[in-house]
Amino acid sequence: MENDRDRLVVIIAGYRADLDKFLDTNEGLRSRFTRSIDFPSYQPSELTEIANLMAQQRDSVFEQAALDSMQALFTHLAETSSPDSNGIARRSLDIAGNGRFVRNIVERSEEEREFRLDHSEQAGTGEFTDEELMTITAQDVANTVAPLLRGLGLSVPA
Repeated sequence: MENDRDRLVVIIAGYRADLDKFLDTNEGLRSRFTRSIDFPSYQPSELTEIANLMAQQRDSVFEQAALDSMQALFTHLAETSSPDSNGIARRSLDIAGNGRFVRNIVERSEEEREFRLDHSEQAGTGEFTDEELMTITAQDVANTVAPLLRGLGLSVPA
């Protein structure tokens, strides 16, 4: 690194506490990585908007109750902390993965919608409206969120 510093760029990425721990493992590391860029976590309202936009790009739409439940969930996760896999207390929203968590909710909520429609009385009749085929309900989101949170070792809010 030292000999080629005029031609070499090395980027390390991670959460601040993890990066500090890494940089402290060797006396020379911190002096070699002198610049850092912090990217703050998204705010709950931003995450709700991201979910809405992701769904629209995928020709899906969240009903208002689903958006409201996600906003409440993101707010709860932003206000609580939990131990991560290393036992370090972090915001639950960051443990969940922030924007990545939103993508998982959107994708899996679409799967829940498909499951719900496939098991409805109208299944196989072709009688669904476009709105029914596109709409993700609050129940679709609820069915998605609980297993996602449990899989991350986070508690499911009541």
